[in-house]
This record gives sequence, C-alpha cells and structure tokens, in this order.
Amino acid sequence: MPGVAVSDQDSVVVTGADGVYRLTSALRTGIVFASVPDGYRNTGAFWATVVDGATTVDFALQRAPARGGRLTFVHASDTHRPGVGGRMRACAPSSTRCAPTSSSSPATWCDALRVGEVEARGYYDLFQEQVAPVQVPLYTVPGNHEIFGIERDRSGVAADHPLYGRTMYRHYRGPDYYSFNAGGVHFVALNTVDIDDTRYYGHVDSLQLAWLERDLAVVPSGTSW
Repeated sequence: MPGVAVSDQDSVVVTGADGVYRLTSALRTGIVFASVPDGYRNTGAFWATVVDGATTVDFALQRAPARGGRLTFVHASDTHRPGVGGRMRACAPSSTRCAPTSSSSPATWCDALRVGEVEARGYYDLFQEQVAPVQVPLYTVPGNHEIFGIERDRSGVAADHPLYGRTMYRHYRGPDYYSFNAGGVHFVALNTVDIDDTRYYGHVDSLQLAWLERDLAVVPSGTSW
C-alpha cells in the first residue's frame, strides 16, 4: 500500500507505490511502527520488535468500517486507580497481580515505578489480559506509573537493569511515542515522563520533538492533528 508513514521512533519514511519502505536510522529503539492511515485498521499490532539480523518487517492493514463522517473515541487515564476492566483492584505489595475486589473496597496503586521486576511484570501481564478482548483499536501511552523502577530507593531496581525506565513499557506495549490516523484526524501520542536520578518529571524530550517534526512533515495537507 503506497503513502503509509513508517518510523523507528527516529526516522519517518513513506511507502512507495509498491508498499515498500526502507529505514536506515542510526537510533535503535528496537521498534518499528506503521502510522495507520485513515480509513484502515491494522489486523495485528501496528508495531513490531526488530530482531537482530531482521531485514523485513511487514504490517497488514484492512479497510475500516465506514463511520459516516463521525469519529467516536474514549480517552481513559490513571487506569491503575479505578483498575482496568472497570473494577477496583487491590494490589498487595507482595503480590505479582492485582486481585479484583468490590467497588467499595479500598485499593492501592499498581505501580511499576516503585516495585521490582516480578511485580511490575505482573501488572503489565494483567493489563494485557484485560485488554485482549477489546474489539476496537486500542492505543496506549505511558504515564509515570508505567515507567519501570525509576524510584530506585523504593523499587530496588538498578539504573542499568535491561528493562529500566521506558524499556519495560516498550517491551510490552511497543513505541512510547507514535502516530496514527482516524476520522480525518492525525493523532500523535507522546511520552511526557522523564527521569532525574531517582525522581520523574513531566517533559517531552528532544528526541521526541525531532521525531514529531518529521512525522508532521509527511501528514497530507488539510489534515487536522
């Protein structure tokens, strides 16, 4: 399919008439994604992990159901508080999973930022299970609670841990900043969390801003974003 933007979170290229693209970026996040074009939806994941030695990454698209010129979407934030799946969940510090409870029961946060690897993976695994049945396109971005181990004085996680910071999010959910198109609108998702030693703060880093400029440069004129 021609004219589809593809990126590795650094370079942004557009597929040719034969649907082929080529990325030669020096920045290796290990992820490639397709910016799903308007009127289409991905039949699998819109992103892929690039395995060492891989030379080809394909993305499958299909026509999306006609929406009659309307776009409806749901924006949900802080899902660790009310719990994924619409039920309150209590997260015991010693547990690797969040146990469903009644809506009147107290619940503590499910935090990947201040726990060890096993517990953090448990929360990610649970989220994957809960959203698996969702039939509509689902896009996520990390908040502070999804950035693994960054409160190191509480998590006990070393800064050189292979999944430290945003790497665990990328392992489970793919790119932490990206774009897609729907209903005549170009949507941009950004990671607004940065790390300062053992604390985090709101910030969009220079790598994202440079990528964003390249991403918007290939958006068709007249498209809202």
